[in-house]
Amino acid sequence: MDGLSDSLVTQMYNVRVASPEDFHAVLPMAEKFYNSTSFSKLLPFDVPSILEFYIHMLEKGFVIVAETEDGSLAGMLGASIHPFHLNINHLVCTEAMWWVEPEHRGQRLAGDMLDMFERMAKTAGCTLTCMAKLDTTPEGVGAYYESRGYRATETSYIKEA
Repeated sequence: MDGLSDSLVTQMYNVRVASPEDFHAVLPMAEKFYNSTSFSKLLPFDVPSILEFYIHMLEKGFVIVAETEDGSLAGMLGASIHPFHLNINHLVCTEAMWWVEPEHRGQRLAGDMLDMFERMAKTAGCTLTCMAKLDTTPEGVGAYYESRGYRATETSYIKEA
């Protein structure tokens, strides 16, 4: 490779809006995402619920997928669009689940997906975009969001009823 390190070579991705037909490829990533959260210790993963939520996001938001050159999925980002609960005159685009396969992390892929998320939210007329940082989110994600202009506004707590 003429002296270039293999680690400098990055893969090309096609970041696009998902379709209903992408559900079966998104499902394993949705499960990996869910299993990486603290919610998985409290409630089991439920495929019918994920399917219903996937349909909801396609109808009332969007799902973004990132395809590799061979057509397999490297990542997904699902979002819903809804009126802001304290001022229904404004729409909010909320990230609901985001997963990038570990072997595709550390490249430009996450940034490309977030760029598309922000463009789609703006096109949909959203005033705000919301990104989540779970207690299991990898170190540095909060700083990455802040570098993109986001600011921390809330910390959530859960308890079994």
